[in-house]
Amino acid sequence: MSLIVTVPAQTNALTTLDTLKAELQITDASQDAYLETVIAQASAACARYCNRRGFGRESLEQTERFVWPRNTITLDRDLEPSIISITENGVALAASNWVLEGSVLWRTNGGYPCQWYYGAHVVITYTAGFVLVSGLPHDLERACLIACTAHVLGRDRDPSIRSEAVEDVGTISYAIPKAGEGVSVPPGSAALLDPWVLRSL
Repeated sequence: MSLIVTVPAQTNALTTLDTLKAELQITDASQDAYLETVIAQASAACARYCNRRGFGRESLEQTERFVWPRNTITLDRDLEPSIISITENGVALAASNWVLEGSVLWRTNGGYPCQWYYGAHVVITYTAGFVLVSGLPHDLERACLIACTAHVLGRDRDPSIRSEAVEDVGTISYAIPKAGEGVSVPPGSAALLDPWVLRSL
């Protein structure tokens, strides 16, 4: 299998500057550049946690060459895939000759499933991913916001301190590094991201 990204995602940011500023109750523009960087880093960290390159919608060309017959083709990108065209040995397949179930592509003949045959050279052109951020599931944006907020609020503390005791209050532990160490995925984000982790086939 080979995959070519023909049109990259316009953005992979999982939230907007305005949304993050509202979350942090920031009303001026003095930190905008810094916050944009935090959003980019947090979005990348969330994608990396999920074993993905990103969540933004992109156009792709996937090529399959079969050395033995196969029942199905699994699309490399599984987020809301939409088929544009399929060719088999250079001949375009009609929509009646295939069925897409999730990210699994079936070959059909006369309305019945059949195998992708030995020696077939299949090229699938499709789009996949979310329109960011308007089409993004809310839990993914919330995961990014949690990561951004934790990083921003923790940027001024000493990174060598992992916990501290406060008299009459108790012990406070820190799991998020300060700015300069990179944005990480805190537990609150991880819990929201877990259902989106791309598992190995």
